[in-house]
Amino acid sequence: MRRATTSPRVVLLVLSGLALAMLCVPEDQAHALRSQTLSAFAPVFSYFASTRPVTASTHRNADGSTPSPEALNAQLTALAQDRDRLKHENILLREQFRQFAALQDAWKTSSGLGAKGLPARVIARQVLWQEPLLGVDQGSANGVRQGSGVLYRGAALGRVVSAAPNASCVALFTHPSVTVTARLAEGRAEGVLQGMKPGENGERLCRMKVVSHDLQAREGEAVVTSGLDGSFPAGCLLGTVARIERSGDMEWTLTVKPACTETNVEAVFVLTTPPQDVPWPRKK
Repeated sequence: MRRATTSPRVVLLVLSGLALAMLCVPEDQAHALRSQTLSAFAPVFSYFASTRPVTASTHRNADGSTPSPEALNAQLTALAQDRDRLKHENILLREQFRQFAALQDAWKTSSGLGAKGLPARVIARQVLWQEPLLGVDQGSANGVRQGSGVLYRGAALGRVVSAAPNASCVALFTHPSVTVTARLAEGRAEGVLQGMKPGENGERLCRMKVVSHDLQAREGEAVVTSGLDGSFPAGCLLGTVARIERSGDMEWTLTVKPACTETNVEAVFVLTTPPQDVPWPRKK
């Protein structure tokens, strides 16, 4: 038995007539009539949606013929390769963006010190004598020298201990062989800050030796660079006082918690301002 079909032209005429009739219906009744009309014609809309031809251009050749299974497999393989390539490129671009952001952050937080310098990427890490060393991608060809100060987010991190033309080695201030001239931010007492061996709990601290008859210091006070050794400008944060001990009539030992002990930093700011050539008198 042949299935009865409805001509699309007839349906369009009926819908047009209904649309004109809706214009004559009062506004307060139009909403209810519209809902009833849509409910009545829902089977018709479903029928036309089910009989609409489905296009599958990705599964047909240009001439309209169906491709072979081998051709479909080749297309799928090519699409999978493109997907993997785009995925890898996306990962690479994200990594490059993170490195750029780290360099930008190193420059932004250190460029206001009034000292010359340049951002550097950390390209290597190594542990020597239980203390980490960082390798950075800036060297003597760009003005980096042995003893140059290194900052991280504006705080003093360490010092360059060796420099090659295109790379340098940085030791943190927690290293026992690294020193820097320092002062108390409020008491203004000056001394030398030096790294200490890690304690029993593994905490990495520094020691500051101060010579003073009556030291005015308190726990929690900030310790900053004094700017007297030619490596750092004055005022860079070194850490905070954790403990105060008197070791002699005029000698004091301050235990300082460094402001930065991070070893997983990705970028630093290396100072390149050479020390001032002070004409000290020669010893006779």
